[in-house]
Amino acid sequence: MHQPIQDQLEQYLSDPNDQDISREFHAHLAACSECSQAVKTVSFQTSLLRSLRPPDNLEPSNRFYSKVMARIEERAPDSFWLTFLEPAFGKRLSFACGALVLLMGTYILSTEPSEHFAGLDGVVMSQDGSSNFEDGSIQPRQRDVVLGNLAAFRQD
Repeated sequence: MHQPIQDQLEQYLSDPNDQDISREFHAHLAACSECSQAVKTVSFQTSLLRSLRPPDNLEPSNRFYSKVMARIEERAPDSFWLTFLEPAFGKRLSFACGALVLLMGTYILSTEPSEHFAGLDGVVMSQDGSSNFEDGSIQPRQRDVVLGNLAAFRQD
């Protein structure tokens, strides 16, 4: 397509009878068969595309909006709190709570101080009267006994 045709093709396609289209455009169309054929092809394609245009009064019906809203509500995620009402979740939750109570009870009972030192009236640190703390030779088991006696000592 030559330059005079390319410059005014859009204006010609929108209204072929427009007076603003130059005489040079019409003269070139009459003289050049290649440009004339190209303009006819483009005009035909434009008319086909315009025939596919929907009518101006095309609007969805009221039922369309109600159906869309119903689908949106159907697909909405369930509430977080509804999971607590499911029977399978309730069984698992009660089992987990029972296991937690059992575990905490075992921990509390195992860390509770024993009462077997409570009956002692005095604390015996060493039987022979000598102190083993200075040289660091006190045995680990004796340390535990001494600490246990100190922890269980009650003054009345």
